[in-house]
Amino acid sequence: MTRVLEGYPVPEVAAFLGVTERSVNRWIDACRQSGDLDGLNAKPSPGRPRKLTRRQERAVLGWLPQSPTAFGFAGELWTSRRLAALIERRWGVRFNPNYLVEWLTARRHSAQRSPSRAPRNGTTRP
Repeated sequence: MTRVLEGYPVPEVAAFLGVTERSVNRWIDACRQSGDLDGLNAKPSPGRPRKLTRRQERAVLGWLPQSPTAFGFAGELWTSRRLAALIERRWGVRFNPNYLVEWLTARRHSAQRSPSRAPRNGTTRP
């Protein structure tokens, strides 16, 4: 920006910096709007929007102590697929079941294994 302030033309500044003229013009506009070079400071990115509200997240975690049969599932084990199906049924929000495993783990919960995936040799994992 100092080159622009020193009077260099925008095309020359853009070529010097290896950027487009459009970028230089956006920087000039940002400085004008803020009134100084602070307009060039990076703005924090808000990140990806949440799929569920905090209230909905609490509701999902509140389902886990209950039996899945209370929600129309056969069997007593919560799986990430069942949880994903219930979330979609209740709020129309789709989750990849693999992501739900991470989501639950981050909240100190885990989806239980379905009987077909449980160890078959009678041992349990620690």
